[in-house]
Amino acid sequence: MKLEGARPALQIVASMGLFPLAARPHRNDTRRMIYLTEVLDSDACIRYLGSASLGRVGLSISSLPAILPVNFTTHEGAILIRTRAGSKLDAAAHGALVAFEVDGFDEDRNAAWSVLVQGLSSEITDVDSLARACSVKLESWAVGENDDHFLRIELTNISGRRFMRSL
Repeated sequence: MKLEGARPALQIVASMGLFPLAARPHRNDTRRMIYLTEVLDSDACIRYLGSASLGRVGLSISSLPAILPVNFTTHEGAILIRTRAGSKLDAAAHGALVAFEVDGFDEDRNAAWSVLVQGLSSEITDVDSLARACSVKLESWAVGENDDHFLRIELTNISGRRFMRSL
């Protein structure tokens, strides 16, 4: 099936599993639901990253995979996470290759989106970089003493998709 006037990056997705059940047509609805997947360029991925504040870091803790929810912001071309010294995230993420995922739903466009970043994580220790990180409005969920501990994830590989539905 070819969509007239559709951008080349749009692909028809046959699966009905991209959206929650509420977004699917009623079983008595005879109209065919079409789902479109648009591959996002890196600029669009970075815009979506900047619009979110909650993401997930995928990393290895004691040789086991783990996915941890974090609040974050983008800062100086990277993902910035504020945490407490001694946390699981802090212990596992020094110099590690990690995955970072964020997603959301755009109600105006009736579209869902997802962005995946893969990159090296590092602790910010340089005095000037640390001062700039401390000036960013970013609260740590790991509340406690010494929560001015910042991790940076480089945007080494970035990819994303937007999922739209159409009748």
